[in-house]
Amino acid sequence: MALPEIHPHNNKELLWDIAEGNESSFAVLYRHYARTLLPFFRKFTRDESSANDMLQNTFLSIWLDRAKLPDIENLDAFIHKVAANRAYTWMAKLRSVERLDAIAASRNVPAQDITYQEVLFREAQKLVQEAVDAMPAKRKQIFQLYKEKGLKYNEIATELNISASTARNAVAAALDSIRARLVESGLYIFFILFFGSR
Repeated sequence: MALPEIHPHNNKELLWDIAEGNESSFAVLYRHYARTLLPFFRKFTRDESSANDMLQNTFLSIWLDRAKLPDIENLDAFIHKVAANRAYTWMAKLRSVERLDAIAASRNVPAQDITYQEVLFREAQKLVQEAVDAMPAKRKQIFQLYKEKGLKYNEIATELNISASTARNAVAAALDSIRARLVESGLYIFFILFFGSR
């Protein structure tokens, strides 16, 4: 069955699918808007890691509030408003981080309030790390070169003296194990946010 596509004016089918929990349709939405939102976030953060965090948090908030999506009349405006709010929040936190750290130190409490989104995000990160730690040594090494260092399959092959297909298969197996762990915990949506869909 073909997935709904993003249209300039009519996205009701896609939004209804997402509202009903269709993760494949959500992946379509994510892929479409991530291409423009990531450069937008980079302008604010000037940091790739922070920009990616903002992108993931933007789509996480959309997913958690997905029941309201069918009521959206202008999807572009809605998505960019959520993104702009996320950027504003990031800048506000950045400006106040020293003050918050001082308060936290004096009261021995976390510097930032832990929201529901942050709890889910941290749990998903923990599960991903557990999955990586449980991998066979060679697969873990290949995956870290691919994900953390951003090497391509042929570059990994050259560095480790293996074939590119071996590197590709190891990465695929690594992603499968991560996905399985997130699915088991009901957090598959983070697989899309962290790695895209495959």
